[in-house]
Amino acid sequence: MWRWWWIMEDSLHGLEEGFQEVVFATASDLSKLPYDGLAEGFYLVGSGNTGVAASLATMGVIYAANILLASVLMQRPPKNYVPEGFNHPKAAGAKGLNVHVDTVMRTPQFWQIWSTSVLL
Repeated sequence: MWRWWWIMEDSLHGLEEGFQEVVFATASDLSKLPYDGLAEGFYLVGSGNTGVAASLATMGVIYAANILLASVLMQRPPKNYVPEGFNHPKAAGAKGLNVHVDTVMRTPQFWQIWSTSVLL
Protein backbone atom coordinates (compact mmCIF):
# COMPACT_ATOMS: atom_id res chain seq x y z
CA MET A 1 0.00 0.00 0.00
CA TRP A 2 1.37 3.42 -0.93
CA ARG A 3 1.49 5.89 1.93
CA TRP A 4 1.97 9.54 1.08
CA TRP A 5 2.67 12.84 2.75
CA TRP A 6 2.75 16.38 1.49
CA ILE A 7 5.85 18.45 2.04
CA MET A 8 6.59 22.04 1.22
CA GLU A 9 8.48 22.46 -2.02
CA ASP A 10 10.35 25.55 -0.83
CA SER A 11 10.20 26.28 2.88
CA LEU A 12 11.54 29.84 2.47
CA HIS A 13 8.53 31.04 0.51
CA GLY A 14 5.88 29.18 2.47
CA LEU A 15 2.58 28.04 1.06
CA GLU A 16 2.66 30.25 -2.02
CA GLU A 17 5.08 27.81 -3.69
CA GLY A 18 2.85 24.77 -3.16
CA PHE A 19 3.44 21.24 -1.99
CA GLN A 20 5.14 18.17 -3.40
CA GLU A 21 4.02 14.60 -2.79
CA VAL A 22 6.29 12.15 -0.97
CA VAL A 23 5.58 8.40 -0.93
CA PHE A 24 6.99 5.49 1.03
CA ALA A 25 7.45 2.50 -1.27
CA THR A 26 7.68 -0.93 0.33
CA ALA A 27 9.52 -3.87 -1.22
CA SER A 28 6.23 -5.41 -2.36
CA ASP A 29 5.22 -2.12 -4.01
CA LEU A 30 8.53 -1.91 -5.85
CA SER A 31 8.33 -5.51 -7.04
CA LYS A 32 5.20 -4.59 -9.03
CA LEU A 33 7.03 -1.87 -10.97
CA PRO A 34 8.89 -2.54 -14.23
CA TYR A 35 12.09 -0.90 -12.92
CA ASP A 36 15.08 -2.70 -11.41
CA GLY A 37 17.38 -1.48 -8.66
CA LEU A 38 14.90 0.60 -6.64
CA ALA A 39 15.36 0.49 -2.88
CA GLU A 40 12.59 0.54 -0.31
CA GLY A 41 12.10 3.99 1.20
CA PHE A 42 10.81 7.52 0.69
CA TYR A 43 10.62 9.03 -2.80
CA LEU A 44 9.64 12.44 -4.11
CA VAL A 45 6.94 11.74 -6.65
CA GLY A 46 8.24 12.19 -10.18
CA SER A 47 11.91 12.44 -9.22
CA GLY A 48 13.12 8.90 -8.41
CA ASN A 49 15.24 10.48 -5.70
CA THR A 50 15.27 9.50 -2.01
CA GLY A 51 17.36 12.50 -0.97
CA VAL A 52 20.14 10.41 0.57
CA ALA A 53 22.91 11.96 -1.54
CA ALA A 54 21.77 15.50 -0.76
CA SER A 55 21.48 14.67 2.95
CA LEU A 56 24.99 13.20 3.09
CA ALA A 57 26.41 16.15 1.16
CA THR A 58 24.75 18.57 3.59
CA MET A 59 26.11 16.65 6.58
CA GLY A 60 29.59 16.71 5.00
CA VAL A 61 29.46 20.47 4.47
CA ILE A 62 28.31 21.06 8.06
CA TYR A 63 31.05 18.75 9.39
CA ALA A 64 33.73 20.47 7.29
CA ALA A 65 32.52 23.90 8.44
CA ASN A 66 32.72 22.81 12.09
CA ILE A 67 36.25 21.44 11.64
CA LEU A 68 37.41 24.62 9.90
CA LEU A 69 35.82 26.81 12.57
CA ALA A 70 37.42 24.76 15.34
CA SER A 71 40.82 24.98 13.65
CA VAL A 72 40.55 28.77 13.56
CA LEU A 73 39.35 29.12 17.17
CA MET A 74 41.81 26.75 18.87
CA GLN A 75 45.07 28.23 20.08
CA ARG A 76 48.27 26.81 21.48
CA PRO A 77 48.91 27.49 25.17
CA PRO A 78 51.78 29.82 26.10
CA LYS A 79 55.27 28.35 26.14
CA ASN A 80 55.98 26.26 29.28
CA TYR A 81 52.31 26.37 30.34
CA VAL A 82 51.38 23.85 33.03
CA PRO A 83 47.83 23.56 34.39
CA GLU A 84 47.41 24.48 38.05
CA GLY A 85 47.97 21.49 40.31
CA PHE A 86 49.58 19.32 37.59
CA ASN A 87 52.66 17.34 38.63
CA HIS A 88 54.51 15.82 35.70
CA PRO A 89 55.62 12.24 36.48
CA LYS A 90 59.37 11.82 36.70
CA ALA A 91 61.01 10.00 33.81
CA ALA A 92 62.53 6.67 34.77
CA GLY A 93 66.03 6.59 33.33
CA ALA A 94 66.68 7.19 29.65
CA LYS A 95 63.40 5.59 28.54
CA GLY A 96 61.15 8.32 29.84
CA LEU A 97 57.42 7.84 29.20
CA ASN A 98 57.81 6.33 25.73
CA VAL A 99 56.66 2.88 24.68
CA HIS A 100 59.05 0.91 22.51
CA VAL A 101 57.89 0.25 18.95
CA ASP A 102 58.17 -3.52 19.42
CA THR A 103 55.71 -3.53 22.33
CA VAL A 104 53.25 -0.82 21.32
CA MET A 105 50.85 -3.28 19.67
CA ARG A 106 50.50 -5.13 22.98
CA THR A 107 49.00 -2.12 24.77
CA PRO A 108 45.23 -1.61 25.02
CA GLN A 109 45.66 2.08 24.18
CA PHE A 110 47.01 1.18 20.73
CA TRP A 111 44.00 -1.01 19.94
CA GLN A 112 41.55 1.61 21.19
CA ILE A 113 43.09 4.27 18.95
CA TRP A 114 43.34 1.81 16.06
CA SER A 115 39.70 0.76 16.32
CA THR A 116 38.57 4.37 16.53
CA SER A 117 40.49 5.47 13.45
CA VAL A 118 40.22 2.36 11.27
CA LEU A 119 36.89 0.76 12.05
CA LEU A 120 34.88 3.96 12.06
